Amino acid sequence: QEAIEKSVTINLKEESVYVDLPFTKDPTKFLTTKHGTNNNYHQSLKVYISQCKLPESQKEGLRTVMTDLQQRGFLKKLSDLPTEHQNMIKESSFQHYMPWRTVGRKTGTTKLRVVVDPSMSGLNLILAKGENRIKKLTDILLRSRIKKYSWSSDITKLYNCLKLNPSSYAFQMFMYHDELNPDKPPEIYILVVAWYGVSPSSNQAIFAL
Repeated sequence: QEAIEKSVTINLKEESVYVDLPFTKDPTKFLTTKHGTNNNYHQSLKVYISQCKLPESQKEGLRTVMTDLQQRGFLKKLSDLPTEHQNMIKESSFQHYMPWRTVGRKTGTTKLRVVVDPSMSGLNLILAKGENRIKKLTDILLRSRIKKYSWSSDITKLYNCLKLNPSSYAFQMFMYHDELNPDKPPEIYILVVAWYGVSPSSNQAIFAL
């Protein structure tokens, strides 16, 4: 939990929250040993190609989702980043690509969701998760019944409100190409915000709040 809290920086002047990936082990040593090289490009590429084989109707939905993520500034093309950030990523001792898939939902406002799988690559194994500080639903309901008023609210894209420090960019690389052609090499993007599925994101968001 201490590692989680140290990884969060509140910038009141910018009204922004910045986070690092709180590693519990040397990521270069651990991931290089696991993958036998200084990246997991081929592992992630196999998963990406599987998404390129989805039905065209699902691909169209995926393109819409990806366009929205880019417009919101959550996902940025590597070549569009400042030169110093590009160099930092290229010179990183390990380049980690997020394996990702799409998950469909029949209900709710989000019909299609992009889900990363850093457990598959081993990244989650060396990231601090922290303590479980989510309030118990029973306690919340009981408290609401004995108060005169109750209210609820929602923060849109809460995890994505946490901006990732550039020093962690090399561990949130992302493969995608708008054509979704399995025979065409993907372009490289960076997830520049915290993301659902990455172990520390939940507790980082709670601590930030």
